[in-house]
Amino acid sequence: MIEVIKEKCTGCQLCLKACAYDAIQIVDDTAEIDADKCTLCGACVSVCPVEAIIIRKYGTHRVDRSQYNGVWIFAEQKHGELQPVVAELMGKGRQLADTKETQLTAVLFGYQIENLAPQLIALGADKVIVVDQPELENFLDIPYTDAFVAIAEKYKP
Repeated sequence: MIEVIKEKCTGCQLCLKACAYDAIQIVDDTAEIDADKCTLCGACVSVCPVEAIIIRKYGTHRVDRSQYNGVWIFAEQKHGELQPVVAELMGKGRQLADTKETQLTAVLFGYQIENLAPQLIALGADKVIVVDQPELENFLDIPYTDAFVAIAEKYKP
């Protein structure tokens, strides 16, 4: 949950400029955040010089962590080719998965990229989740975030 502490806000508009999602308006010299547009990215929090914007990360909702298992890495690809950082992430992910005695899953987003899954297995993934959709062909924050949240809720890493 994101919150503006009205008593602290000076109306400087730095948060307005930092928000890539057009989720902030200045009303009566105070920032107001549209929760429907806000992605909780934190850009506004980090630019606020008076610390008037806060994100509350912990609520009263308790999560049963016993439902969750495994280690995931995000396998970045561009134009149908895995990026060099993927090998490094796979190495660290493999170490963590082995330490936790669990599976390592590579998550791959894009369009017409199913052919990359065997490369991820060769790099050490036990499993690959491929989300192959036209809207994921090029990286965009909101579609990628929505897709990642959907699979995380389904598979519970």
